[in-house]
Amino acid sequence: MRDLLAGENLIGIDEHKEGGGHALLPVTLDGVRLSGGIAVGKAIQHEQRAQVLTLVAEDTEEEKNRLNLAVGEMHKSIDEMLEAKEMVLAGEHREVLKTYRLFAEDAGWLARIKEAINTGLTAEAGVEKVRNDTQARFGKQTNPYFRERLHDFNDLANRFLQHLLGKNGVINKEDLPEKFILFARNMGPAELLDYDRFQLSGLVLEGG
Repeated sequence: MRDLLAGENLIGIDEHKEGGGHALLPVTLDGVRLSGGIAVGKAIQHEQRAQVLTLVAEDTEEEKNRLNLAVGEMHKSIDEMLEAKEMVLAGEHREVLKTYRLFAEDAGWLARIKEAINTGLTAEAGVEKVRNDTQARFGKQTNPYFRERLHDFNDLANRFLQHLLGKNGVINKEDLPEKFILFARNMGPAELLDYDRFQLSGLVLEGG
């Protein structure tokens, strides 16, 4: 099979070397169980990070207008989550989402994005720059609380980008299997709520 692929130029001759390791052997991963029980469903990988393609703005004022419009849309989408009937009496879950809403209103965060736009960046590039700066600053923190808040800011920045790019960030349940298990590196509270809870059978996180 290797010679056939190489002969048809599908792979380079230097790419079909013998590999090491035990790829065919089962692998056991140790983790921390958050909730007991058995879940059955199709594995789905969560990957919602939006891609920023345009970095340089043609009109700074127009970018600020786009930013303000996206802020309003983002606040509205979070408010709709809070008003959903399953969240009205959700107790601790509702409090977490209310805290997330406060992050979305942080004036300092929005001011830094506008400063980035003033340097000639698009609104999307401004959000990405502030996200990267926040990651660098929070990544040096040893306090677990501040490190956990980084997940919230990442979630918030990605949601912001979704609105700037003309997407509402809501997962269409028609695009997902009837029952699925979600795999993700990390997830913020609002990201998880984007998924239909009746379809979501299990959640596996690398961290967070």
